[in-house]
Amino acid sequence: MPNPYDLPQRIKAHLEAKGLSVEEFAHIVGVSFKTLYRWVNGESRPRGLQKKSIERILAKAEQKFGR
Repeated sequence: MPNPYDLPQRIKAHLEAKGLSVEEFAHIVGVSFKTLYRWVNGESRPRGLQKKSIERILAKAEQKFGR
């Protein structure tokens, strides 16, 4: 299982790999731009359902891209 403290780097890598903006990915995850921006910059971390949602999305992408 990936290190949860690497979440900002994992999100950034996902955005770059998919060519997504923070705003676009926030919409996909179902959170506000401001919330995702804070996660990307390490100012806060997702909890509860948000954490499960983003972990699922990132794990699926990482598996697909072999990360």
